[in-house]
Amino acid sequence: MKFFKHFTDADEGTLNDLMNKLGVEAYGRYWLFAEFCIKSLEKPADREFNEADMKFSFNERQLREKLRIKSVNLGKFLGTCAELTLFEVSKVDEKFNIYFPKILKFLDRDSKRARKLRANAAPGARQDKEEDKDKEEDIESAAKIDFRDEAEKCFLAVTLFDSDFKVLEWLGESRKPYVNAIGGPKFIRGLKNNDFEVKRVAGLLERSWKNLNPNKESA
Repeated sequence: MKFFKHFTDADEGTLNDLMNKLGVEAYGRYWLFAEFCIKSLEKPADREFNEADMKFSFNERQLREKLRIKSVNLGKFLGTCAELTLFEVSKVDEKFNIYFPKILKFLDRDSKRARKLRANAAPGARQDKEEDKDKEEDIESAAKIDFRDEAEKCFLAVTLFDSDFKVLEWLGESRKPYVNAIGGPKFIRGLKNNDFEVKRVAGLLERSWKNLNPNKESA
């Protein structure tokens, strides 16, 4: 895996708590660690990645060298991340076993899809006129909206922010009505972030979008 999504406001929410506990260098170490895990992934030939693939095992030396950190501070860093539910960690002998399902949200199925997400995923980001036009066209027609992507954005938003207001602000005004129509961030936060629930939320979002836009083209 050579690419993963990184949003411009990733430093808010739980990662802000991490920085408050361990300093700003912990933010950099978190993303170094995420990159290290993602680089080790091998794409299954017959399916997309799922949560079962998000298990990793590294020896202490590997992590100390990768994160530029002393042994005593490595344990503190990993332990704090686990306390903040960024990932789960256990140690057997010299091996750290990691379960890191959050990075499933950062993975793109292919680079073409990644380019599409970069044009739409960060509200407030600078976009040229052509990108803005494409985004408007996506909102105008249900046939042009990838509701799976919309559901994934919702799950990512409730992971990044504890505040429902910030979740909706991050998602943007165009999504706010149909996200609220299915129960809002509170509803999504109460669901497990797995393939079944993402598909279910995608269907609910599509239905609410059509109900709120009865006169527009439907899928």
